[in-house]
Amino acid sequence: CKAVHYCSAACQKAAWPAHKVVCQRPADRHAETKAALAAGLAAGHQAYAAKEYRAAFGHYSGVRERALAADITFSANACEAARWCGHAMDSLKDPARAAAFMDESLRMAQLLEHPGLEGHARMGLGCVLRKQGRTAEAIAELDRALAAAEEAEDLDLRAAVLTNLGSAEMPLYPMNAVQKLTQAVELREKQVDQAQEPHAKLAAAFHLGSARSNFAASMHAQGMVQEAEGEYAAACLLYTSDAA
Repeated sequence: CKAVHYCSAACQKAAWPAHKVVCQRPADRHAETKAALAAGLAAGHQAYAAKEYRAAFGHYSGVRERALAADITFSANACEAARWCGHAMDSLKDPARAAAFMDESLRMAQLLEHPGLEGHARMGLGCVLRKQGRTAEAIAELDRALAAAEEAEDLDLRAAVLTNLGSAEMPLYPMNAVQKLTQAVELREKQVDQAQEPHAKLAAAFHLGSARSNFAASMHAQGMVQEAEGEYAAACLLYTSDAA
């Protein structure tokens, strides 16, 4: 299996009764680890969706630890798990640990030179900073997240970042915020039109509703009450359609 090294053939023979229980070919170990990490993330997402954040953190941290203990092949899994650990800590109202996990995820993404992972990590960090009232720092991180999303050519990530960035900018730069949120709505509308699978279309419609809600809030903040009501109504219609 090439996983264990011995000082001599005699030592190898003596160790075989215990080692044969775990001895696997590298390809088998890789497949087993990959499946275990995917199952751990899925369990974490299920718990997170049910708002069982402590349980979700347990699953995510388990994936993170196993991925870090494995070879470099699973660095991206460790990066993703660290980010979700951050989301879970954020939901558990522990901003310090949330920011620490987001920072860890960001460092991993930069080492991997993966703009998509970097964009997700920066967006998560920006959202955590915004909740802490560190608006200027949050905007700076979200700006970097947007640049990473554009480099990765990831439209879904770009739309998500634009929504969060527009919401963060609203108190300080309302005109910029409206522009960002308008772009987010346009991207989400494009995703709804392009989606073919029913599940994908449903998810795209849900995200469009979120983008419209944020856009409506930005217009309401600027006194554009009638326009805001129209956007809120459109968002409600999307959510109602999703529920159906």
